[in-house]
Amino acid sequence: MLTFLPLLQIQRELYAMPRGRERFREYIRTMTDPDTGDLALPLVAMNPMGKEHVPALIDHYIALGAEQIASDAIATAKAIALQTSQREFKVAVVVSDDLKGGWTNRWSSEYGHRIEGQAFLKRGFITAILWTSEPASADRVREAVVTSIYRAEYLQTHPAPKTLGEMLDQEGYAMARAGCATPSLDEDDLAYTRTVIARRI
Repeated sequence: MLTFLPLLQIQRELYAMPRGRERFREYIRTMTDPDTGDLALPLVAMNPMGKEHVPALIDHYIALGAEQIASDAIATAKAIALQTSQREFKVAVVVSDDLKGGWTNRWSSEYGHRIEGQAFLKRGFITAILWTSEPASADRVREAVVTSIYRAEYLQTHPAPKTLGEMLDQEGYAMARAGCATPSLDEDDLAYTRTVIARRI
């Protein structure tokens, strides 16, 4: 079962605080269960010390109606996804700062999000990441949400990927089910890439 967990306004309210220790402490308090010390909200990908460009992008997403777009995408996906699981998952959107902060490296963070996200799934969270290096768009919200859902679906019937081939199988499944059209390569680059990858799987 999939339900939507709205987090954009919570992130925006954290960024409304002056950048400093108190904002960081409030970020930790917000995402931590006070009784168990475990994760209460999946805000790990958020940069609590992000600068002004982060809340500005969140404002754009809020104005765009990003959470309604996400909720609609979940309603469409849940009719055909996660049918093999009896578990409940909360789906959330988090803005991650890969543009101006030292908190997030896009490549390692995206690898962790796509390949090493089992800890979130065990806690019943499916997190869609929106990156500050990319402008707000409805298509970006929908794609981030739906690929995250289909990735979780894949992991209900497959072990966590360990080899390059298994990682490609997982991501190929999620992106194909979500109808992703990017990133794309021309024929020459695609042929070269396939040759390089074939030597490593």
